[in-house]
Amino acid sequence: MGKSSRGRKRRQQEKQGQKQKRTFREMLPPDWDILAVILLLALVLRMWFAISYDATLYDQAGEGVRYIGQIRGESVDSASPSLYILFLRICLGIFGHGAAKAAFVMKGIIGTVSAALIYYIAREMSDRTTAVIAAAISALYVNYIMASLALSPRVPGILAILIVTLILIRTKEGKRGNALAGAVLGLGILVDPYILLFVPGFLLVSGKKKIFLGALLVFVLPLTMRNSMREGILVPVYSAEALELDLSRWMIRELKDFYHLADRLYINVSMLFSRGAGWVEPSSSMTSENIRNSSTLGAYLYMLTALSGLVGLLRYHSREHRVLLYPVLIYLGLLVLFSTCRNTNRLLAEHLAIFYSAFLLMRIIRYFRRGPDPAPKPE
Repeated sequence: MGKSSRGRKRRQQEKQGQKQKRTFREMLPPDWDILAVILLLALVLRMWFAISYDATLYDQAGEGVRYIGQIRGESVDSASPSLYILFLRICLGIFGHGAAKAAFVMKGIIGTVSAALIYYIAREMSDRTTAVIAAAISALYVNYIMASLALSPRVPGILAILIVTLILIRTKEGKRGNALAGAVLGLGILVDPYILLFVPGFLLVSGKKKIFLGALLVFVLPLTMRNSMREGILVPVYSAEALELDLSRWMIRELKDFYHLADRLYINVSMLFSRGAGWVEPSSSMTSENIRNSSTLGAYLYMLTALSGLVGLLRYHSREHRVLLYPVLIYLGLLVLFSTCRNTNRLLAEHLAIFYSAFLLMRIIRYFRRGPDPAPKPE
């Protein structure tokens, strides 16, 4: 009895210690002041562009064009993200003519939250200084800012990917964490079809694969059933048009087909490191010079970030980074093999370049601070 009573007393003391709430200051990261300035800068930049960008839902180019009719009330087709269409319909119903601007403002807020998540992910994988650099790059990254000025669902898609990455890094083998990560990824698929290509990578690095996949299917299966009934055939969540899938390119019957396949793969790989034409494609009615200049600047800065990120990846990658690394590499591989690499869909993988650019920049700063390592003494 004495041992059992002491054991109960000890457990009660442990529970009381767990219930003690930390102060708000203790919950903040050590670099909270620097992070706050970075996030404020990110928010101000995004809000300035969102407010100054004079565009409506009907001025959109590229991927956003096919959403216009569905936003106005047409039935959502099997190639469009239903949850994202619902978000745009709510903006249109509340703000009317200013629905596009409201959507841009909301995406700016989402982009600021993504910059904070990049800080926390980098801090989990490296040190605080590298995390601050990664957050600063994300806050000033022109492609992220320009992406919020289009109807494409990439911005909320990036947020979902970063949340899943952070959850899996922190929980590892935890059942609740893996279930939560699977649920968030499932919601992300309802927002952006291209997140489907992240499923194999996240499933590979998840600690509890059955739990992760089960939570994912809870959100994905209803959409799969709905689209399959609509099309009259089995549709794996979205139709091939949503992801620009082209499986026929692998049906090699003649030698000329092989050359055609090699040419397509070469174009896709080269597109990963090309500057593209900028993110936002204003129509002829849009004359905002700031938007055009910023979009062009973002195209060149992407090349710099991608190349420096590649150098940082080759130099500083480790097995501890697999939760961040594997899903993105598998996504890019599937994109190159079966889809088309555009500056819109490659945006989902650009956070990897930001992370490894921050690693590389941090190592360069440390090198100049302490100088090169001394040469070994001759024996």
